[in-house]
Amino acid sequence: MLSTGGPKPDLTPEEGRQKITAGLRAASAYGKKIGLCVTTENHGGQAQFRGRLEQMLSFMAGAPDLSITFDDGNFLLGGDDPMQALERLWERVVHVHLKDYKAFPAPTPVPAGGPGAAAAPAPGGYPVPERPGYVYRSVLLGNGEVPTEAILTFLREKGYRGYLSVENGGDIPGTAGVTAALTYLRERVS
Repeated sequence: MLSTGGPKPDLTPEEGRQKITAGLRAASAYGKKIGLCVTTENHGGQAQFRGRLEQMLSFMAGAPDLSITFDDGNFLLGGDDPMQALERLWERVVHVHLKDYKAFPAPTPVPAGGPGAAAAPAPGGYPVPERPGYVYRSVLLGNGEVPTEAILTFLREKGYRGYLSVENGGDIPGTAGVTAALTYLRERVS
């Protein structure tokens, strides 16, 4: 999986995305040539720059050999519906990252953000797009606003046989949280 970096001060966002597309095109074409699957992720910390659905579709159009690592929670952070994103990206999804978030009142004032505003965590979480004063906080898989059940059903119905990676245990720290998330997941995929 290639992480494509963040915005550069000497490039406009569009110029940066064009460079990302060119790099993904070259890397994925070379990967195809040598039998390696090259994938990129919709990274939540850079949602406004390279993690929204429209940007992922653009990268796919410009890099026909590119595969996708689908991260459900990152689409939520960027203001996109994770289920709609999965449906649109499905043909190229080869790996899935699972996590969950829930909106909470911010502990301190957070400026309003439009879609894709989650550039970095605000105090207490990520700003909720178009909901000033709220932040997304990580919660245990299945306890937040990511439609995890619908995503798992979709993957099952489509015959997905790839990996499901639990990225964290949400609001339960350490291995106890990851164990709880894995238990939740195993109950739904077995």
